[in-house]
Amino acid sequence: MLQMPKQVGCMLGGLAGLSTRVRTFAEIGAWFGWSGLFFAAYIRRVFEASRWAGQDFSSASFDVADMRTGCIKALMARHKHGFHVNYGGGKPKYLPRKPGEKKTRTWRPVLYEDRAKAVAWYHEHLAEAFGPADRETSKLDLCFIDASHTFKHVVEDVRFFQPMCRLLLFHDIVDADSVGVRQLWHFLSSRLRWERDQHAPAGVAGLNGTAWDVEAGYMVKECTQQAGTRRFNFGLGLISAQRLKSSWLDEAEAKASADAAAKASRG
Repeated sequence: MLQMPKQVGCMLGGLAGLSTRVRTFAEIGAWFGWSGLFFAAYIRRVFEASRWAGQDFSSASFDVADMRTGCIKALMARHKHGFHVNYGGGKPKYLPRKPGEKKTRTWRPVLYEDRAKAVAWYHEHLAEAFGPADRETSKLDLCFIDASHTFKHVVEDVRFFQPMCRLLLFHDIVDADSVGVRQLWHFLSSRLRWERDQHAPAGVAGLNGTAWDVEAGYMVKECTQQAGTRRFNFGLGLISAQRLKSSWLDEAEAKASADAAAKASRG
């Protein structure tokens, strides 16, 4: 599992302390599947121990490839964690193959490259995982954005999932190798913090994790603890989705393009 224990512990504590419980969890980008299952199993345990225990908890991961071992597949089945992958309908691309397998596979269409097909795929498989519903009115509680870390891909993943999720969880918000995630996280979190402080009741401004900022949609939590290295690694970020604006994503893209152009002009 590509996570740092202190960062994971920090975020699990934050999720357990939310004033509202997480009943549905979707992971976008699973890789080997360990991180998503770990979060799902923990959140399920917290949910089932709460006063909402009479309701059902559901979770699932979505990816372009199935990299899971037999062990993780068995654990997902045991913990009732769904896994959805689609090799059809996309452009042929490199995909790790099983030894001796010659079959050419294709990735599912991703939101940045073929939005129409990707949206159709997601709607179909989200309905399989969580039941048919209007996701903008019956929102998923927590969506873990951890697929392609390039800036444009992260923007499009957020653009699609933001209207249908109550909370967004990001991985690699300070990671030295994940510029796209770092840039977008900083852009969104700084703007939401500013708006939170403008609207917060007296004595609440600047505080993270209060019941008010969770319920009002201004939650921002960062878990970046690490030891023994000057290199920034990983980092988890949790943010309320309901008050994120699509115009912020447009602004973030414009800023990234301007920064890239300025860098190119400097040679």
